[in-house]
Amino acid sequence: MKPELESLFQILLAVSVHELGHILCMRIFRVPPKSTSVRFWGIGINADFSHSSYACELAVYAAGSLCDLIMAVFLQGYPEYSFACIAYGVFNLLPAGFLDGGEILKILLSFTGISRYRVKKICECVTWAFCIMLWVISVYFALKGAGAALLVSAVYMLGFCFLDGKG
Repeated sequence: MKPELESLFQILLAVSVHELGHILCMRIFRVPPKSTSVRFWGIGINADFSHSSYACELAVYAAGSLCDLIMAVFLQGYPEYSFACIAYGVFNLLPAGFLDGGEILKILLSFTGISRYRVKKICECVTWAFCIMLWVISVYFALKGAGAALLVSAVYMLGFCFLDGKG
C-alpha cells in the first residue's frame, strides 16, 4: 500500500475508534445524540446531556480517547497504527474548547461552583493559550525541517478559534 494511503487509513482507524468510544458510552448511559457533523479532523457528535449528571458527561467525553488508547495496546504489533491511535487520543485531550479535553475542563470547573460565565471565560483563555503554544512549538519544529503534521494541527486549532469562536 502507498504510504499516503496507509497514513490516511491509520488516521481513519483512530478517528473511527475514537467516535465509536463516544457512541458506545452514550448508549451505555442512555444519552441520546442531538446531531452529528463531519469535520476536517473528525466527527462531531452533539449529545443531549439535559438529563445527565456531570459524571456521565465526563465519561462520554473521555470515552473516545480511552478507546483510542486501548486500541493502541491491541495494535502494538503495528507501531504506525498504534501511534496514530495514541496521537489522536492524546490530541483530543488537549484542553481546547472544541476538543474533548476542553469539554472535560468545563465539566471539572463546573464542579467547583464557579459561575458559567467565568467557566466560559477561563476555558476561552486556556483554549487560546494552548493553541498559541502549539502553534509556536510547531513553527519551531517546521523551521528545523520536521513537524509538518504538528503545524497542520496548530493551524487547524487556531482556525477553529478564529472562525468558530469556540473557547
